[in-house]
Amino acid sequence: MRNRLNKAVKRVALLGLAGVLALAGEGIKAASAAPDDSKFIVDVAFGNYHSVAVAKDGTVWSWGSNGLGQLGLGKGITGSQVPAKVNGIDHVIDVDAGSFYTAALRDDGTVWVWGSNMDGQLGDGTYSSLGPPDSTGGRRIADDRNAYKPQVVPQLNNIAGISAMGRGIVAWDKEGSLWRWGESLMGNPYSGMSEEHEKLKLTPSRNEAFANVKSVASEDSVFAALTGDGTVTMTGSNVFGQLGNGERDYSYSSATVQVPGLANVSRVDTNGRTAIAYLRNGQVLQWGQSLLESKGLNPTDSAAYDRIPVNLVPEATKELQGFSDIQGTIFRFTEPSFLALKPDGTVWTHGDNSQGQLGVSGVKERYSWGRVNGLPAIAAIKGGGGTSAAIGKDGSLWTWGWNANGRLGDGSTTKRFAPVAIGGFGSSIAQPAAEMTAIELKVNGKLVSLSVKPELNKGMVVMPLSQSAKAFGAKLTWDKNKQTATVVLGKNKVILKKNNAQGTVNGKAVKLPVAAQEKAGDWLVSADWLAKQLGGTAKLDSGKRVLTITLPK
Repeated sequence: MRNRLNKAVKRVALLGLAGVLALAGEGIKAASAAPDDSKFIVDVAFGNYHSVAVAKDGTVWSWGSNGLGQLGLGKGITGSQVPAKVNGIDHVIDVDAGSFYTAALRDDGTVWVWGSNMDGQLGDGTYSSLGPPDSTGGRRIADDRNAYKPQVVPQLNNIAGISAMGRGIVAWDKEGSLWRWGESLMGNPYSGMSEEHEKLKLTPSRNEAFANVKSVASEDSVFAALTGDGTVTMTGSNVFGQLGNGERDYSYSSATVQVPGLANVSRVDTNGRTAIAYLRNGQVLQWGQSLLESKGLNPTDSAAYDRIPVNLVPEATKELQGFSDIQGTIFRFTEPSFLALKPDGTVWTHGDNSQGQLGVSGVKERYSWGRVNGLPAIAAIKGGGGTSAAIGKDGSLWTWGWNANGRLGDGSTTKRFAPVAIGGFGSSIAQPAAEMTAIELKVNGKLVSLSVKPELNKGMVVMPLSQSAKAFGAKLTWDKNKQTATVVLGKNKVILKKNNAQGTVNGKAVKLPVAAQEKAGDWLVSADWLAKQLGGTAKLDSGKRVLTITLPK
């Protein structure tokens, strides 16, 4: 669930708590107090392959993949497996992550965004666009308007809170007005699309249907707003009864519905299929897809809709009582998993454990609540796809579960079955060195224009095989299963195998400097090595970032 961390908890942390666990590595280690507010974490969020956190001093830290700039570390950085400080922004009080972008709210009421702009997430009227399919059928960014550093959303002020959806952003101001932008299809148009309508999504627009908004929860096609009088207004899909009005239908509605009979709500959350309301008296209500009763059923499969247990009106399900927050950590829809926090600071998990999201080793699944051991008293939790996080009342950050692209922040890509204390926060931390840097390509004295530029990676120049062959004037053929590629130039013949560091040059077995790895329907290869095997020479000017290839004519 894309839930905002408890604002009351954050305010307490910002006003008076001190200390942090200065820890790193695997397992549970001893803690020591530290006065550095840049090490005291108060908020964390997960994107698809990246993570972001904000510290008590208002600094922002990010880790994981930076493929579209979502870490805010600059274009030359492909990623980081440990927290890295995001420069160019400070005084942050709230942060959230969309699929491939990050949004932050400063204490002056301005909103800042970085990362993907494919759907107009930057809110400045621009968008990144895809080019036509290449020879492999893949489509790449033709006009890159992504933001690789934080930038402010123009003409948006006095904002009190933000919520990042997968492809768009919602913000509410201090007067309770609601603003929304993103989710535009301008960068990936289709036949019959209303260009005028999609352009409107590129900048923030006020939603007049909502007023007196205090917080928002949004995911997929469901939107919930908590108003100042403690009631909840919903809009969107009602396939599982998510609108809470006692009805169920299979259409999307843009009309707003106030959930009947629901009052005294302190917080609302949704994962797009289930909505949860936390009442001021501590009671927890759910409606839509029944949260803990869908094992083996896929809510994205229309054939399973009628078999999925639902609640058409808010229900005080017994198994959800006693928790102050419940987050989804679902890795596979048919094998759901959840993370929960109790008011006493203990953390509990439920469901699938394929990625370690339960925080316990040796257990494949456990469809009952079990406590996560080894954690200090916890102030807030956050769940993502297969990943769990907990923020200690002492400002420490703990993560476990799925770790693709290093999104746990522990310096590895290994999934963890027990909580790991994440270190590396603090004002002295430098950004990671650039792993890959785009360079220009010259072949026989002429600059070659390519849809995807070569990149320097650990001393080698890598680029897609189809682009290399085209630039070199060589003939490229694939076998029917695309497991083998043959490149011929003159009398020279190179045979490569997919994901293999062994190849053949003119009938002799050779070892490649790097395996031919599949990426986006193509193979990444060492372009300078390939040029030499085809009878040419290669010279890299790292200062000017130019690779010069000379091939026989």
